[in-house]
Amino acid sequence: MLYEGMGIPVLEAVACGCPVLASDTPTTREFVGNAALLFNPIEGEPISTGMQVFQADPATRDICRQRGLKKVEKYRPQRVFTELIRAYKTANGLTVA
Repeated sequence: MLYEGMGIPVLEAVACGCPVLASDTPTTREFVGNAALLFNPIEGEPISTGMQVFQADPATRDICRQRGLKKVEKYRPQRVFTELIRAYKTANGLTVA
């Protein structure tokens, strides 16, 4: 994928505890950081290399899985809701608690 408006599919995968191999695009990097193996979406070889790494190295799979589960916590609905309310109040000049 060369463009992703928001990394929802990637976030869904990490939220499910899946080790993720994803396109190295700005949006993906923003949402998963080091919780996924990233590949150049224009080249085919790095995709297969990443798949081979996950297949051959259980430790890498588990590290990505654990990092992903930790990373996705900041996107849980209650946290996002709280941050949105804070942003709306700040934009309207209200006191933020």
